[in-house]
Amino acid sequence: ILHSGADFTLNIDNCWFMKQQRIGINCEFSTPTLRNSVITESNLSKFGYEGIRLFYPSSQPVLQNCTISHNRSVGISQVGGAMPSLVNSIVYHNNSGGRQLSANLNPDVVAQYCCIADCNEVNNNINADPEFIYFDPNNVRITVGGPCHDSGLTLQESYAQVDMDNRIRVLGAAVDRGAYEIECEDTAN
Repeated sequence: ILHSGADFTLNIDNCWFMKQQRIGINCEFSTPTLRNSVITESNLSKFGYEGIRLFYPSSQPVLQNCTISHNRSVGISQVGGAMPSLVNSIVYHNNSGGRQLSANLNPDVVAQYCCIADCNEVNNNINADPEFIYFDPNNVRITVGGPCHDSGLTLQESYAQVDMDNRIRVLGAAVDRGAYEIECEDTAN
């Protein structure tokens, strides 16, 4: 998706962006709100592109309960503009194990209750492996015993949302981090 225009907003709920030829979501001067969505395998060429690129957003981008994984470059990059709010999301296994966010996006500042590979574990963020069921970009569901299960920040709006499998968003003690809510222990089937 290329979305461009000052003061324009892009709202995306429950979508999966995979195997794009370039950047998964590219917002230039516009402001995205992305919820309960997955961004995987953005351009797997030698150098690759990021999963989400924010170029001078005019307002604060909101990324809530998203899974951004297996992208060749960083999961999220930003050039200028309002800093994003990243909540209850997983940004892991991007950039062949390197940085998950561009250098100017400090996870200690922009993220809370997230699972990010290179964070310092402040604001209830964790840098532990999210423990996807399979190490496969086509299945980024988490395991029931993993660190992302029942460990997110349950917002009032979470109760009105559904996950990528169309399940209600809060099934246990708290919302799960990432785009999927785990309903039972038999997640492999």
